[in-house]
Amino acid sequence: MAFLFGSKSQRAFKKIQDLADSDMVDQAAVMVEEDLDLLLADHEVATKLVPFLMDIGHPDLGGRIGEKIMRTHPDLRMSISRLLEEKQSQFPRSIELLRVIWRTRLHQRDFNGLIELLGRTERLTVSRFAESVQSAYQTLDGVTGRELGSSIDRVLAWSVIQLHRGDPGAAMDVLVDSAERCRFPEESLARLSGWIAARTGGTDMGVNLKRITVLTAIGDSERAISELPSLYDADVDVVNKAVALVEKDLVPTDKTPRARVSLARLIGAGGRPDDASLILDNLIDEHWNSSLLEQAVTHLVISAPGHARVHLLQARLRLARGENTQALDSVDRAFQCDDVVDSPVVETCRKFINSGVDREGLISGKLGEFLVDKGAVEDAVEVLGLRARQTPEWVLEQIQKLLKRDRTSAAVLTLLAVVLLIDKRGGEAAATLKHLSARQDVKSRQDIVSVLEHFDDLMGTHHELRRLRAAAGYKTGKGAESASDWLELLLVGEEVKDDGLLEIYDREILRDRGKEVLSSGFVPRSPAGELLLAAADIYSGNLEDSSAHFTSALADASLVERVTSLISALPFSSISAMKPAKLFETLNESGKGKVVEKLLPVMASSGIEDWMDELASKLVLDSDDETVLFRLGYFIDRGMPGTAASSVQGVGQAGDDIAQLVRGCELLAAGKGEQATDFLTKAATSDRTALLAREVLSGYLESGKASSAMAIALAQAQLKTDDSSGAADTLNAFLDQPAVLEYLESAIVEVPSSSVLQRSLALARLFAGDPEGYRVAAGTAVEGNPDVAAELVQAGIDYSVEHSYAEGLVFAADLGIKLVDGFDSSTVLVQALCMQPELAEKIAGLSAGNEVLGMLLLLASSNPEGFVYRELPKGVILPAEMLEKPLHDWRESENTQALEQLEILAMENGHLKQAHSIRIALAELGVDRSKALLQDTVDNLEYRMDFLRLCSQREQAAESVSQLFPDGAGNSDSGEISAAVDMLVRCKSTDELFVFAVDILENGSEQNREAAGKIVDIFIPTANEDGSLTVPQVVELLLMSGRISEAFSFARGDSELLNKLKDAVAKRDSESDSARALLRNDRAFEVFLAPNISEDSMSLGEALWQLGKRVAACSVWRGAYARTGNPSYLYRLEYAQRYMGALDEASAVSRLLAEKHPESVQPGTADSLPGSSMKMIMYNIK
Repeated sequence: MAFLFGSKSQRAFKKIQDLADSDMVDQAAVMVEEDLDLLLADHEVATKLVPFLMDIGHPDLGGRIGEKIMRTHPDLRMSISRLLEEKQSQFPRSIELLRVIWRTRLHQRDFNGLIELLGRTERLTVSRFAESVQSAYQTLDGVTGRELGSSIDRVLAWSVIQLHRGDPGAAMDVLVDSAERCRFPEESLARLSGWIAARTGGTDMGVNLKRITVLTAIGDSERAISELPSLYDADVDVVNKAVALVEKDLVPTDKTPRARVSLARLIGAGGRPDDASLILDNLIDEHWNSSLLEQAVTHLVISAPGHARVHLLQARLRLARGENTQALDSVDRAFQCDDVVDSPVVETCRKFINSGVDREGLISGKLGEFLVDKGAVEDAVEVLGLRARQTPEWVLEQIQKLLKRDRTSAAVLTLLAVVLLIDKRGGEAAATLKHLSARQDVKSRQDIVSVLEHFDDLMGTHHELRRLRAAAGYKTGKGAESASDWLELLLVGEEVKDDGLLEIYDREILRDRGKEVLSSGFVPRSPAGELLLAAADIYSGNLEDSSAHFTSALADASLVERVTSLISALPFSSISAMKPAKLFETLNESGKGKVVEKLLPVMASSGIEDWMDELASKLVLDSDDETVLFRLGYFIDRGMPGTAASSVQGVGQAGDDIAQLVRGCELLAAGKGEQATDFLTKAATSDRTALLAREVLSGYLESGKASSAMAIALAQAQLKTDDSSGAADTLNAFLDQPAVLEYLESAIVEVPSSSVLQRSLALARLFAGDPEGYRVAAGTAVEGNPDVAAELVQAGIDYSVEHSYAEGLVFAADLGIKLVDGFDSSTVLVQALCMQPELAEKIAGLSAGNEVLGMLLLLASSNPEGFVYRELPKGVILPAEMLEKPLHDWRESENTQALEQLEILAMENGHLKQAHSIRIALAELGVDRSKALLQDTVDNLEYRMDFLRLCSQREQAAESVSQLFPDGAGNSDSGEISAAVDMLVRCKSTDELFVFAVDILENGSEQNREAAGKIVDIFIPTANEDGSLTVPQVVELLLMSGRISEAFSFARGDSELLNKLKDAVAKRDSESDSARALLRNDRAFEVFLAPNISEDSMSLGEALWQLGKRVAACSVWRGAYARTGNPSYLYRLEYAQRYMGALDEASAVSRLLAEKHPESVQPGTADSLPGSSMKMIMYNIK
């Protein structure tokens, strides 16, 4: 029943089982493979497949399908896996079964299980399987990164195979190689490497190192560092490899010192304890303290007890931990080592001493003896000096040993003198001090100072030591300390020579201690002493007393600069308090005018007293030219050019430049500025007088009396004194003067790199109407100084707008964009584009998203894409010509959207003619513009035909008749009448059309009446229909157009309308003698007497027809057609011939009508019209 009613999968499996039962096991296996998807779809069938395949002896297929079942039905994973494991012993040679079990365990990272699996499998099968694993692994050669990570199981598999073969090193090599190629956290590599290391019991140092290498390569530095202790007992080769790995990869990435501690341990294990000590020493400097550090140091001391450096390292660690006694013990052990000389024992001991850890002088004593025997002499002296006060006798013993090493050492001799003085043996010390004082070499003086600076406490009682230190320091860059020592000696009454006095003065220590000098009773014995006392007076506020001391100090010419410097630094009030007038006058009379030359202008700059001007006018210098130039300069600086000229009268002078300057000053003082300009211009060209001429001219210009010539003269002087900025500022007020432009053109040749002058030149050229020259100079100016860009840009814009210079605007905009922060180029570029649309391409390269500019660029290039109207900036005028090309192009391309925007642009800018043309284009393209076109036509009747041709709205059509034909349409142009009729018909304005037709028929010419007849013809077929004329309206128009028979035909059936029509016709005929009226009243004979009958061929023919002259009538109509080409004569002729029975002739006329006037032929002929009388014939003409 299961076979009959089971699922499709179950029925298929039943067939397979039947095959197996029939000993067709191979066919059953094949069928399993073919129907596998169907079989796997049923959970129950999937459960039975693997046992079935094992039972029929197909373990390879069973393994492969079992693997698929585990993926398809995860809930069967455990049972299938267990079954495969059980069957593997039954089929030990099945590689496929082995592979499936292997992959399952590998996926679970069951490495023990993998080894166990290989162990229970037949060796040959394992060998063949291993070859396939190796092949799979080898396909990864050259693969790196995450691509390798996605195939990591192949790596793990090959590593396990290598381990199974008994080669853990090779297994680890596989992992190391893959980790270094992978380079990202692949935990499975770390897991397998740890498992392999654990299987070796941690005793295989090579494996341990490779384990750490794997962790490092995948970026797990923390675990790698934590496993470094496993290598501390490794052999040297492994240790060296480990050191290289730690130094390169772990130390740089470790944020804690653990890697460095391990590195030191490894280096120490490699037999390099000193190098290890250096690493750990740095950790102590970094104040890192931990049990790891202590263990590392202790291990070094134990492993290398004969190395002084490791004991010193331990001493430092213990000192840092506050274990002072143990630290001292470590130092003591260091001194006992043979290599102490090569150790940092000196530095370490100094750290102890500086830390105050020197138990009873143990450290300093041992260090001193060590240095005396084996160290540097200077180091020995420094350490011995520490013990000089406590144990002078012991120090003297050590000094004797040092003297045996170096009897000339200034440091040793200085310490000897100090110790002798401490030991109260001054007499012996004196000889040594005398010898040291005579030493002049820099090295000796430096040694003296370096020793004595540790004995400040002795200087107060042993002045000879202070004097020695002061003299030595003066020459060794210790000027401030030397000055302080000299001052201390001076204050206690010791004699100080000039060098010492000047050192005190130059170091300015008197600013705070001047009063001490005054109260000490110091009496100067030299100009240097006078200077010192003057300075003390100044700094103590005794300003008036200082003047006499300064005077005395000036007896030494070498002190003039010092005096000048001090006085010039004083405020004017202080100088005035000194009462220096007599002093300065005396200096001048004594030939010391140079001193006054330096001081007087300084004083005058702070405030003027009468004696200053008088002294300046008398000041005499080394030469007449110097005297003249000083006096001129002094008074010119005071703004007194006339006084300047007077002050040099009687003084001899050489050089035309000075004479020109003096004459210019005289003329200016006399109010003759124009004449003075020529002289001052010449003075401005001389190096000696240019600066003075500049001051004179500058002062005069500031008074507001300047001219362009004087400005040019001042600019020349400023350029001569390298003040191009000042020259430009001077000329800027006169840039509109031709003479200034001419001068700038010549001056710029001399200083072409001056951006300020280029700026002035640019503006001057612009003011002179030379925009091209402006562009060149402005570009150069901006290159040198971008800050002038804003001004130049604005100037260029103003000029270009005023003169309609489009390229100037583009240039100014380009400058502004590049160099002026916040510059808005849009308005400028819009103006330029409107002035000269041909610049569109260049302007497009400068535009930056401005909507208005974008609109105009699209307009200039006739590009309709994205063209949208934007309001133009105020003051910008859009030329009408810019509208022509886009109108033409967009009309051709039928782009109505762009044309609508263009219409707005034209109207907003007052271009009514172009706006009208755009509306015509839009209307022709189907966009309603009836209302706008009507307004255009009302404003300008020349546009009447445009409106009549293009109006599409009934409202505007109806409104237009009265507005466009205010005096009636009767005498209007026939073309306009025809167009108006077409419009009214097109817009279905029937009421207005009727009124319009009546107006034409009543008042129009014959041609216009024909147009009215055309209206009738149009509405005859549709009379009384919705939107058409009514029958009474059609009848009235037929009557007015003389088509009486047609009027009666339309009125038939309406007795009231017929009676009205008869009355109207009778009344009109009684009042008329026209040919047609006569014919309607059977008065044919009278037709020939009617006025203008010769012009009415139709009526003449009708009269002949009524009188029986039918052939003659046909002849008249035939001739009338020949003359006029009016097809109505042919219609009448055709009917007449048919009536007469001349059918062939009638057919010929019909063919002629069809050939010559096809547009006039309407459906329906005379035969189809109501009535049969000739008078009822209707001619249907379009």
